[in-house]
Amino acid sequence: LFAQIEVGFPDARHDLEILSGLGDGRALVYWRFHGTHAGQFFDVPASGRKVSIKGVDIFRVSDGRFVEQWHIEDLAGLFTTITP
Repeated sequence: LFAQIEVGFPDARHDLEILSGLGDGRALVYWRFHGTHAGQFFDVPASGRKVSIKGVDIFRVSDGRFVEQWHIEDLAGLFTTITP
């Protein structure tokens, strides 16, 4: 996935908007992804469109290691924006 993002959105940027401890070794990260669809992303050729989507990750840490991750992002919004 990261290779696809690098090719499809060479100017990709993630902005962390909220970082918050939730207790029980969990942390919430609310972020926004920005980029210009300047290269092929999966099977979608470059559209030149700018995208901005939101996402949330919740991480659980135990003994100083990440042991679980829950991840949500607006892929439907991303593909709706870049698909003709």
